[in-house]
Amino acid sequence: MRIDPQLEEELNKAEADSAQQIGVWATVGTKEGRPTLAPAEVTDLARAMIERAESRSGHRAAAVKVHENLNTFTLDAPAKLIRELAQEPQVLQLRSVRRGESMAIKPEPSPPSDVVAVRRRRRR
Repeated sequence: MRIDPQLEEELNKAEADSAQQIGVWATVGTKEGRPTLAPAEVTDLARAMIERAESRSGHRAAAVKVHENLNTFTLDAPAKLIRELAQEPQVLQLRSVRRGESMAIKPEPSPPSDVVAVRRRRRR
């Protein structure tokens, strides 16, 4: 699965509007499937892939940030450019930057004060 299902949904909605920017998190590797690249390789590879996708799509990425040590990069771009980027063999996975659910752990509600008082008495 190269394109995350949530991203696929976003791309389908945005294809008619070439001005709409979609945030994407891309994981890159080599043609041989080697997932780990040297940091300088990640930067060069990301720039080359984005330039090729821009020339094929006729659109430009609004923002690009390369995360060298993670073998990833993020970009904001129109749907057509992202679809072209997905055709690159070195792109292992594309995910939406916006996630459906928060990764934060929701706090539990505090117990009623009378329960806390009973617990304290039992400890003594």
